[in-house]
Amino acid sequence: MLVSVWVMLCGSALAGFDSSGWRFVKDIQVPDKYAARPVAICLESEILEHCLPDLRDLRLVSSDGSLVPLTITPTVNSRDAELIPAQVYRVTRKAGKWTDIWVDKSAKVLTRGVRILTRSNDFIRNVEVRGADSSQEAYVIRLDGLILDQSSPLPVRCDRVFHPLNNFQYLQIRIMDGDAPPLKIDGVSCYPPLPEGTSEQPLSSRIIENRVDKASGSTIVAADLGSKRFPVSHISVETSARDFVKGVRVLGGYSLSAESWLELTQRTIFRITRDEASSDDLEIHLKPTPVRYLKLEFTGGKPTGFAVAGIAALGTVQLMVFQPTPGSSYQLYYGNPSAKAVSHSSGPNSFNVADLTGIAREMVIGPVRRNVPPPALKPANQEKEAAPFAMGKALGVIMLLIGLLLLFSVMLRARSIRRRGRQRNSRILNTPR
Repeated sequence: MLVSVWVMLCGSALAGFDSSGWRFVKDIQVPDKYAARPVAICLESEILEHCLPDLRDLRLVSSDGSLVPLTITPTVNSRDAELIPAQVYRVTRKAGKWTDIWVDKSAKVLTRGVRILTRSNDFIRNVEVRGADSSQEAYVIRLDGLILDQSSPLPVRCDRVFHPLNNFQYLQIRIMDGDAPPLKIDGVSCYPPLPEGTSEQPLSSRIIENRVDKASGSTIVAADLGSKRFPVSHISVETSARDFVKGVRVLGGYSLSAESWLELTQRTIFRITRDEASSDDLEIHLKPTPVRYLKLEFTGGKPTGFAVAGIAALGTVQLMVFQPTPGSSYQLYYGNPSAKAVSHSSGPNSFNVADLTGIAREMVIGPVRRNVPPPALKPANQEKEAAPFAMGKALGVIMLLIGLLLLFSVMLRARSIRRRGRQRNSRILNTPR
C-alpha cells in the first residue's frame, strides 16, 4: 500500500517565493499532454546529496512565483516484506535418518521460501522441500537446501531455504539429521514473492579497483556507480568462490579522496556447501544513500585474497509528485541547511507509482545551477518612513552650508574693516607736522 507525505508549503502563494538561502535550482518543463493530471520527477542522487535528510528544504516554484504542494513517495525495501506465518500440524522423526515437518499455509498462497525457527545451535543440515495440495501426494520443490549455525571462523547462521515460486497449500520439510540429534523446531514461516513494480532500479557499477592489501591480506574492491544514479540500497557480490565466510566492510563516498569515505555497514557473507547441498548469502542491504563510489573490504579466511568478479547494485527511486497547471513552468530549489520544517497532511491517493515512474522519464529537467537570489526590495512602508528622515537630513546639510557661508562672509568683512583701519592710521602717522 502506498504511503505518501503531502507537503503543504507555508505562506501565501501571492506573496512569491524568497529563494535566499537555497543554493541550487533546476528548471522543470511538463509536457503539455500531462498538464491535467499528477506528474512526478525522480529524485536522483545529484539532488538528494545536497538535501537535508528529511527533504524539508525541497521547494517547487511555478513560473508565477507561487509555491506548489508536493507529495514525496517513501523509500520502501521490497525485501523487507513480512513473513507469512504457517501452521506446523505434524512432526515425525526417523531415528538416524531425518525429521519431517508438515506445514499448512491455510490457503493456496504464493511463496518463495521457508524459514525454519529453531533454538538449536552449532549444526549443519541438508533440507528437502516438497509441496502438496492434499495429504495424499507431494511434489519435489527443492532437494539441495542447507541450514546451519556455526561460530567459526566467523559467526554464521542461516535458517532459510528458498525454492521456486509455488502456491501449494501444504509443505513437507525434511531435515536430514543423520546420526546427529534432531533440531528443536519452534515453528515455520514462509517468504512471500517479491512485489512487482518495486521502487528499486539497477545501477551501473564499474569496478575501478580490485586488489589484495599485502599488509592485512584483505581484498579491496571499489566501484563507480556513475554520475546519473539513485541512492544505493542493495549490493550483491558476484564470485565463483566456494566454501567461504567473509567479513565485509562497506564504505561510500562522493569522491575518491581518502577523506570522503564513510562507513555504511559491516556484515558477513558466505557460501557453504555440503555434498550436493548449498547455502549462501551474498547480499548486503543498506539504508538508501546517495553516494557515487563504493568500497568493499573483505577480511577473513585465506590471506591470498578473495576472487570478486563484480558487484551488482540496486538504487531506490523516490518520486516528487505534484499537480501541474497548464502553461506553467517550474523551478526546483534545494540545498538549504537552515530551511524550516513544513506542515504535513494526507496526500493524494489516486496515482500509481509505477505509472508516475514512466511519466517521470518524459519530464524535461534542466542542469543544476547555482541559485542567485534577486536583490531584496524594501517594503513600501519603510520607504515612506525613510522619506521624512532623508528630507530632514538634506535640510540640515543646507542650513549648515548657509551658516558656513555667513560665517565666511562675516570673517571677510571683519578683515576688510581691520585693513582700512590700519591704512588710516598709517596716513595719520606719516602726515608732516
